[in-house]
Amino acid sequence: MSNPNAGPNFPQGPGPNPGAQNPGYGQSPGYGQNPGYGQPFAGAPPTAASNRAVPLLWVIVGTAVVVIVAAILPWVNVGEETKMGTAGDGVFTLILGLIAGGIAVAAIVVKRQQQRLPFIAAVVTIVVGVLVTLIGIVDILDVQSRNNDRGALAEALGVELGVGVGLWLTLVGGLVLLVLGVLAVVASRKPTS
Repeated sequence: MSNPNAGPNFPQGPGPNPGAQNPGYGQSPGYGQNPGYGQPFAGAPPTAASNRAVPLLWVIVGTAVVVIVAAILPWVNVGEETKMGTAGDGVFTLILGLIAGGIAVAAIVVKRQQQRLPFIAAVVTIVVGVLVTLIGIVDILDVQSRNNDRGALAEALGVELGVGVGLWLTLVGGLVLLVLGVLAVVASRKPTS
């Protein structure tokens, strides 16, 4: 006779259900399960935010190359002679361009594993853009000030100081990096919804 207070009567087998398999050590997990010990972690898929930032990161790389090239171009024209940027502050802008371009490339390459890197690259680009722009402005004002202060002998000889193409490209490159950095910060942030 069965007990009326007992629960439903299920058949009891000698062991676990032979058709069901639990993923254990060395087995691939099923759908919806986390990988077990020793399973490779493929990384989180890139977010839409990090994907939106990738085109801007490529433009940042291109602009960083412009800043790097501008550092080795003439910054000051003295009559027929020129002074290259690397003879002065161009060394700093060259290093800053390498930093901005390098971190942007790193953000593009490893964005699957490190989703915050596009945001970090954008912030670094803003800082680099501000520094390069300030260097460009200060050096342009310095060249123009020295041209105004040149002596009577330089004026009689017709020697004039002028801002070289490299310095103008440095200023433009710094401004573009600044704008691109701000746009990349906006693009790399997760949308709030």
